Amino acid sequence: MASTSNAVAGPSRSGKDANQPVAIFWDYENVRLPTSFPVLTAIPLLRNLSRSHGKLVSFRAYLDTELERGHKSSGVRRDLQASGVSIQDTPHNGGKDVADKQIIVDIFSFALDHPSPATVILITGDKDFSYALSTLRNRLYTVVLICPALASPTLTSQADVVVDWRTGVLKLAPETTVKSLSGSQATPSHRKNGKKKKKRDSWKGELLVLDDESDDD
Repeated sequence: MASTSNAVAGPSRSGKDANQPVAIFWDYENVRLPTSFPVLTAIPLLRNLSRSHGKLVSFRAYLDTELERGHKSSGVRRDLQASGVSIQDTPHNGGKDVADKQIIVDIFSFALDHPSPATVILITGDKDFSYALSTLRNRLYTVVLICPALASPTLTSQADVVVDWRTGVLKLAPETTVKSLSGSQATPSHRKNGKKKKKRDSWKGELLVLDDESDDD
């Protein structure tokens, strides 16, 4: 069973080889920094966490640079690079799960180059990584998952250590935004009169319209 931590670890624990290789893989499109949280503050926190498992030999962040435009996004890329993070471009080009596939390949490339004992730190909330993480654990790799508080148990159960992104790494208060059933953030208008059922009925109505259009074809 995975252990859960809300604290960023300090120096290497006794019994852990300080030279044991550690790699961080950040699914940036899935787990982003809060708007006002500086990259230059977050990276040392992540690096400090990795030291409790050994020596950080690889730190990669995955994002579609074509979608990350504007002054703030340019600053994010600049600060990631300045902090020694390798930015991996994941252009979608109309495809799906581009970043996921690239991350999985890179994780297992790391595993081929660094036999266990070694540690993989994955920053994501995407449960599609569950099988990859369980495979690593079967081969005696230590798996540390950094994820949002509402990540699926299907994902979190496959890690040796689970750390909450906001409270455990960034030291922020827990997120209080209400989530809709689809996983998107619910605005106050979605919760008018305290009834989410209207939102669900509206969604079902849209599906019915789509069904009617397909029948006309």
